[in-house]
Amino acid sequence: MGRNREIELLERSFAGIPRLGKLLGIIFTICACLSAIMILFLAASPFFFAVDGVAGFAPAAQIAYDIIGQLAMLAVYVMCALVAWDMSKGETPFAQKQVRRALAAACIVALYTLVCFIWDPLFSAIEVALGPLTSVYDADLKPATFFVNFGTLLASAVLFLLAYILNYGKTLQALSDETG
Repeated sequence: MGRNREIELLERSFAGIPRLGKLLGIIFTICACLSAIMILFLAASPFFFAVDGVAGFAPAAQIAYDIIGQLAMLAVYVMCALVAWDMSKGETPFAQKQVRRALAAACIVALYTLVCFIWDPLFSAIEVALGPLTSVYDADLKPATFFVNFGTLLASAVLFLLAYILNYGKTLQALSDETG
């Protein structure tokens, strides 16, 4: 009697997942550590790089904006690392906790995209009012561009898609387990 073809296909398809999960877990953990270091550096930078001992509003606002971006990326890196480490242990990605992690990461990136959408035009106007920025404005002092962070918008869409796929796979796995 031969081996079951389904079992062979499953074993072959899942054979490399623990190694891939471990590699991705390491990469996302390194990225999270670098992001945390960047947050600490940004938080300390007004004390080391202030002009004439005064940081000023525009640099402080830009530092706050950069910290918000790094915090968003740190959260996403941590979520992705947790999923990858679970993969490395052979756990199924089609579990409710993985769906929640993917949705949380997608919501964080979507929220950051909204922050970018609001912050960048507002910050540009503040910089122009304070004087250090005039190059993005034309002669009539009308904004030359309107900023949309398409990178974070795309990342958010991909993470929402991933959450949907994981949720769909979780449902299919539950249905398969009921019939099997």
